[in-house]
Amino acid sequence: MVDARNDAGDSGVHYWFLDQSGLDILGCDRHTSAHDDRVIADRLAPFLSSLPTGW
Repeated sequence: MVDARNDAGDSGVHYWFLDQSGLDILGCDRHTSAHDDRVIADRLAPFLSSLPTGW
């Protein structure tokens, strides 16, 4: 989908792979835990910061 949108001229669509290594998945019903949320945030923040959002 990202490639199709980018090929159509929409450079605002991006993909970020959620690497689940190191997650404990100890939240309710096999959801992420508070620990996992911190790990994911620490991984996602640099990617978001690299995007040309102008924020």
